[in-house]
Amino acid sequence: MFMTGMSKELSLQKSSQCLLQAFVPNSFEEKHYISKLYKEMSLIFRNSTVEFTRSTRDVISTDKIFDDELLDSYLFLHDVYNGEQNKTIYVLKWLIIEYSLIPCGTSYACHYIRIGEKLHRLRFLQQDACTRDDNHNREFKIFLGLSPFPSEAKIHFSILGKGNKEIPPKDIKTIGKRSSRALCFEFSEKDLPPQPADLVVFLKITVEKISIAIEDHSKLPDLESLYKERTFTDATIVVGEKQFHVHRVVLAAASPVLSRMFQSEMKEKADRSLKIEDSSAHAVGELVKYLYTGKANILTVDLAIDLLYLADKYDISSLKKEVVIYLGCNVSLKTVLDILSVADRFCLRNLKSTALDFATENLSSILKLPNWKEFRSNVELVDCILKCISKMKHG
Repeated sequence: MFMTGMSKELSLQKSSQCLLQAFVPNSFEEKHYISKLYKEMSLIFRNSTVEFTRSTRDVISTDKIFDDELLDSYLFLHDVYNGEQNKTIYVLKWLIIEYSLIPCGTSYACHYIRIGEKLHRLRFLQQDACTRDDNHNREFKIFLGLSPFPSEAKIHFSILGKGNKEIPPKDIKTIGKRSSRALCFEFSEKDLPPQPADLVVFLKITVEKISIAIEDHSKLPDLESLYKERTFTDATIVVGEKQFHVHRVVLAAASPVLSRMFQSEMKEKADRSLKIEDSSAHAVGELVKYLYTGKANILTVDLAIDLLYLADKYDISSLKKEVVIYLGCNVSLKTVLDILSVADRFCLRNLKSTALDFATENLSSILKLPNWKEFRSNVELVDCILKCISKMKHG
């Protein structure tokens, strides 16, 4: 039998959320603070009793299911391009941190995706297949899905397997009836990199004449409307000829650096204006959007690096974490030298290790890159690559 009921840890988290719901904020600052707490906890509980069975169909499709919120998971818009017959194809990259540590037999939900006017949620389930491989080790299956069933779009999941090869699903199932139907894609864990590892998933959504959006339901709607309408703004961010009208309280709540700038006897407090000269208007615009909505539309590595500089400069740790994860998922021949440089500059050990591994495995191609001549002037990083190559030869 699989696990039944809730653990003590989840019970405590549920109790904490109830306390938050009982707290009535009296000011805008308190609303923003509560919003941040919800985002950090982001556990969604349903008032129902759970009993898990060995049936994947039961675990995924029953209306009585208790979905745990998958906390350490990130979703990015990876690519958008035109397909055949006037169709648009959106590619989302879904990263699940250390997926092997997630308990088996529990159906998890995370991330809201709006397809047209309908909201859908990603689903994750890791299950014991009750069989043995040639070495008598237990085999596990991973089920990835989207619910409810997206009748207005074509959906396809794939995962990044061993050797960075894209692995298609072994089976695709439609589970449930009517509004409770879910589209489920089955993968074998033996195709994935050695544990512990992060699970990288590609979700391809093909639509015609409708839009796709990743939505964050952990924020308060007040901040979203303030961002869109720009009502009662009391400060301005200036980047070249571009001006962003903002609320100081929102900036101060998100960034301790900006908070000090607008409170202390500095030029920004007197003028109620912040001039940014070391970044682009595009990057600052995405930064402002993130401060209000918790979302940044990162489509390129160049933009991600610009946002990393801003997040570090203004001490916005949540944005910095998201950008670092995005960069780690987008190391390629075209980007590896830039990512390696920025990882070294900001002392990002894991990101630097990822970039170094890629650089050493593809050194012959990297030596032909046009930006290699400029990069090799950084003697310390070149030395790091040579040391990694030496380890590979003698390892």
